[in-house]
Amino acid sequence: MARPLRICFPGASYHVYSRGNRKEKIFFSDRDRFRFIEILNEICLRHNFILYGFCLMSNHFHLYLRTLLANLPTGIHDLNAGFANWLKAKYKIIGHIFQGRFGSVLVDDATYAAFLSAYLHLNPVRAGICNAPEDYRWSSYLDTIGRRKGFVPNLDPSFVLNFFSEDQKKAVVLYEKYVRKFDRNKRIAEHITNGIALGDEEFVRKVRAEIEIKGNRREIPARFRNDQRRLSFEDISNAIRSVMGALSGIESPDVQNDQFEIKANFISIGNSNDTTSTSNFRREKKTIDRDLTIYLARKYCPLTLSEIGKPFALDYGTVAQIVRRVEKNIRREPLLKSILLRVEEILGVRSVNLIQI
Repeated sequence: MARPLRICFPGASYHVYSRGNRKEKIFFSDRDRFRFIEILNEICLRHNFILYGFCLMSNHFHLYLRTLLANLPTGIHDLNAGFANWLKAKYKIIGHIFQGRFGSVLVDDATYAAFLSAYLHLNPVRAGICNAPEDYRWSSYLDTIGRRKGFVPNLDPSFVLNFFSEDQKKAVVLYEKYVRKFDRNKRIAEHITNGIALGDEEFVRKVRAEIEIKGNRREIPARFRNDQRRLSFEDISNAIRSVMGALSGIESPDVQNDQFEIKANFISIGNSNDTTSTSNFRREKKTIDRDLTIYLARKYCPLTLSEIGKPFALDYGTVAQIVRRVEKNIRREPLLKSILLRVEEILGVRSVNLIQI
């Protein structure tokens, strides 16, 4: 039997799933699940994955993620192998842990982000484990609705929420409503074409065209961007300088006061009554420019964390910490979010469809 086609390209989103051998358990305790999440976080850092959602069941798992590089097979192989080796050593298991190759389906985020997220989070409800997704600890639902933070550091719940509203509080309310009304009997297989893509007709047409171009190759490294441009450090730096320069370069008294407010809100030091000099603000602004450049490079450039950190003489761990810090500040500071939206607008990379419920 031929192996299923695997389409890989920078910026691709996937529904990834893997089941225990002979449908046997792969998680025997909460410690096993914690260890899986630890390894998953390591894999996201090492392979430049962005995690949008997950659900761990007793004998299988689901992931919703984006690959900034065309490296899905390598990353998930490392995930499964790392966890399987740990599990076998702990329980003295002989033989395979997972049943064959992992499954993956290419996802059209614009059409199916909310659908896939709800489907994943309702897995334990469909299985009769709980009555509501918020009662289940081992999925990303609690993270998505803001009831838990830091459980999975490399999770980005804001991605799905942004399809509902740019206001995160409003988005959470709309998302919870969407999940409650979601048909729990829906089968995801009904929305997948040829076992390859979860997307609308236009998305599937593009996938088919790519398959025809590449022929019968089983792994396809393709530049198949959906709604994003390929960005460079220079693109990002120029856009940030443009926005930050507009905020800090005008000498009028009103704008001068705004500068101090920007400093207090933007980098979370001082307060609105701070009388620090403009030169101090500009010195702090240099750090802001660096952090925003790193954050946006992580989000939009097909680079590893080490490659992103190299121009700043930072290792990959420090880069990961900066990215997480900026993500937290985005949620806390509306001003920071508005600045990032303006930078993304200049770069031409922001493309969010709002779901009406």
